[in-house]
Amino acid sequence: MALSVTRQRFFKSIDPLLTVDKIKPVQVLNYLRKQATERSGYAANKDRKNLLAAWNWGIKYLDLPSPNPCFTERFPETRQNRYIPPENDFWKVYEITEGQDRIMLLAYLHLAARRSELFRLRWEDVDFFNQRVRIGTRKRLGGSLEYDALPMTDELFNAMILHRQSAKSDWVFTAPDGKEPYKVRQKHMRQICNRAGVKAFAYHAIRHLTASILAQADVPMVTIQRILRHKNLTTTERYIRGLEPVRPALEILSKRNSRPTFTTMNQSLKTKGSEVV
Repeated sequence: MALSVTRQRFFKSIDPLLTVDKIKPVQVLNYLRKQATERSGYAANKDRKNLLAAWNWGIKYLDLPSPNPCFTERFPETRQNRYIPPENDFWKVYEITEGQDRIMLLAYLHLAARRSELFRLRWEDVDFFNQRVRIGTRKRLGGSLEYDALPMTDELFNAMILHRQSAKSDWVFTAPDGKEPYKVRQKHMRQICNRAGVKAFAYHAIRHLTASILAQADVPMVTIQRILRHKNLTTTERYIRGLEPVRPALEILSKRNSRPTFTTMNQSLKTKGSEVV
């Protein structure tokens, strides 16, 4: 998905009809310099990484010319600390959403998922019988898609059952057409944060929020590592250290006064005497 966005940007600067043998390092470098100026050095380096990997794949499988013209200099990076919202702000945003958007926000919080992981989630990845979700990630060495299983909380389980009943696609979360998955939703979170009257935060900030809530509840670091699906404990520790100074102590994911209350699916079934098929 990130590669697709990078490719679209690249061919807005480079003639898409240009044959591959005509693409030179200076053209790639000029594109990346523009990204560094207009976006950031970090963004330019991320595009460089994606273009470099794509061209190397083409050299191996499509006989693209070598050496790789995307092997250019890296750019200096000034990375800002990621903004992590107060928990109350998350719930303010949650309260003004409905339908699929509300369930998606809950899934980000309860699964500590990355944005793309939920975008690519299929119903075959949701195991209702064992109450768990199979999450695929490419954030591993080599970029191959690897899967991890995480249990669903009771609240997320009930929400997903209701969502499944209205699904019209193999994808769990779909674009407005109801059939295809999301590719990007760059402005979505900013728009709903503005509507809720809170400082804007991104999907990935919710993953950090989950880690912070668990850490403040004294959940062992190795358990948080398993939930975040980090290969190295030091990565998890960086998440936690970066979060502690920016907001007050948080309670664990459940049993909080700030949480909205729900009638769970199980309670509803008991009341109605129904049975889920």
